Amino acid sequence: MAAKTKNRDDFRQQIKDALCERVATLCSNPDCRAPTAGPTMDKTKVSYVGQAAHITAAAPGGPRFNIDLSTDERKDFDNGIWLCNICAKKIDLDETHYTVSLLRSWKSQAEATARSEHGVPKATSMERNLFKVGLLKTPIHQFVSSALSNMSEIVAAIDPRFSVEVHTTSSLTQLTFTANEPVVFRTNVLPSYQSEFNAKMRALVEHGESLVINSSAVRMEGSALLEMFRDDESTLSIKATRRKPAAHKISLRDPNSYAVLALDDFVGEIVTGTKSFKFEGRAFNGLYRLRYRFNFSEEMGIQDLPVEFLFNYETWEGRTVTQLPYFDKLLRYFEALQNNWIGSWILEIEGKEVITGSGTGAAALDSDSDTHTMLRYLKNVREILSLLGTDVPFTRAQISGKDISAVISLWSMLCEQPRRNSNEFQLPSSNQLTPANKSQATALSDAVKRGDAMAVEIDRHFDEPFNFCGTYLKINPVKLHYSKVRFGLIDSKKITPKKTVGIAMTPEEDCVFLVSLSETPFVIVAQSPT
Repeated sequence: MAAKTKNRDDFRQQIKDALCERVATLCSNPDCRAPTAGPTMDKTKVSYVGQAAHITAAAPGGPRFNIDLSTDERKDFDNGIWLCNICAKKIDLDETHYTVSLLRSWKSQAEATARSEHGVPKATSMERNLFKVGLLKTPIHQFVSSALSNMSEIVAAIDPRFSVEVHTTSSLTQLTFTANEPVVFRTNVLPSYQSEFNAKMRALVEHGESLVINSSAVRMEGSALLEMFRDDESTLSIKATRRKPAAHKISLRDPNSYAVLALDDFVGEIVTGTKSFKFEGRAFNGLYRLRYRFNFSEEMGIQDLPVEFLFNYETWEGRTVTQLPYFDKLLRYFEALQNNWIGSWILEIEGKEVITGSGTGAAALDSDSDTHTMLRYLKNVREILSLLGTDVPFTRAQISGKDISAVISLWSMLCEQPRRNSNEFQLPSSNQLTPANKSQATALSDAVKRGDAMAVEIDRHFDEPFNFCGTYLKINPVKLHYSKVRFGLIDSKKITPKKTVGIAMTPEEDCVFLVSLSETPFVIVAQSPT
């Protein structure tokens, strides 16, 4: 009888030993990493619960069999992976999930981990528990703070391919893990989260958007470290790695005088996906933020970029209104936009010009109209406060349209009109005048009858306090002085002492307008009136 032919291309013992020892006898599955060698009762023997598994099957019909491989290639070290007995059986029962590329990545990671851990003490079970307790915020007092303070050492012991940064607040612990070398991992997503995960993963790949999802929705395989993030109270965030430092430069040019205003650079970074990149940068010490997205196309031509300018008022908190940093430069920028100066911009990546553009300032002004309105309001507030000889703290209080209109009217009266020529005075069509005595009544009556010009003073009272960035000031009565005006009688009443009469006023060309404040020009109202 002829001998039975062996049809399996099995590994030689030397290959098996190499596969086992090159991963420090640990299972190569990153989610397992079980030790596969241990002592027996016989002091001369070792118990192995691992095996040299074939990545592509040793014989036809086996999982992942590759007909194109030769016998020597099937028996070669490159076709083997060291696994515990359980994982070895698991990969053969589900060859669709456990692909050739996945198993090769396991093997590569396992060898890299063994190399980095060679001669380095392992994390103790106590350290692992403290690490997890620190993450889950279990209140065990000093043990949590101890774990957090030693987080880098603990992470390095669990998986040295990662480093960690810890940020803590009174209610939150945030850990940012960074892979120090390429790490291959797989994700299994719960069915109820599949649609959300797929959409966010597509946005991550195509546009570089961060993927943020409940950590319990995703099972990540590839590191024992990742296994520790599976509870409903934590959030998993995956950020795009294709990032580069960048700067967006803006300058404006007056089309008439050719004067140029250069805005401070928006310094930040671009985050790139397969279909677009996003720029986000800050200027004026974080006060002003710019972001937009640029879509890739076959022809990298002109695009109508949806630009967002975001104003961070929090950087002004605690400052006084007349001492706000960067205010004057920002105001000049917005005034130039309003006057349709020509804008030019350049996006630089690591100092190299990548994209340029130009146009009038109208679009930028429209996109940031709220900030423009706020800056104009602050300009008026600052000038009024300087006139009153006081200052107030800046707070991002709610400023209504009515509040803004009231401040603009007050500024026009107290600050703007005294600087104007007489033919630009915005006098009301009717003023209420009350002669204090017979002499004043006679003089006013004669001026009306003859059409003579004369000096006049009007007391102006303010019924409501004014909102100056959350501080309410009640302005005391002021005197409005007109050096030369002509009158027209509105009321048919006879002008008599201590009787109020409506008078139309028209300033002469050489009329001078002045405002006199009360000795105590204002009173601070402690809180917003109801």
